[in-house]
Amino acid sequence: FAAWLTQNGHDSKRLAPVALRGFPDRVVWLNIGVTIYVEMKKRGGRLSYHQEDWKRRLKKTNQKWYCCYSAEDAIKVVEDIIRESTDGQTSQVSSRGG
Repeated sequence: FAAWLTQNGHDSKRLAPVALRGFPDRVVWLNIGVTIYVEMKKRGGRLSYHQEDWKRRLKKTNQKWYCCYSAEDAIKVVEDIIRESTDGQTSQVSSRGG
């Protein structure tokens, strides 16, 4: 996932400081000006109490938090966000008449 992000002009970091127990595995800075938080889990994996707490805290502040079960899932999330952003920009331009 990290290699794919870099190859496509995005950036991410794996943050796991002890003080931030349960913090999402990846903070992803997309080249469209959007930041997302990604928790990676194995298929069938469950969020810990601390991960659920971070999910709640980030969503409460309108941050984009995702739980993905494979690199492919995470890539799809990124592609969907970019597509939605592009579609939104297109419709905004169209609605302004130019």
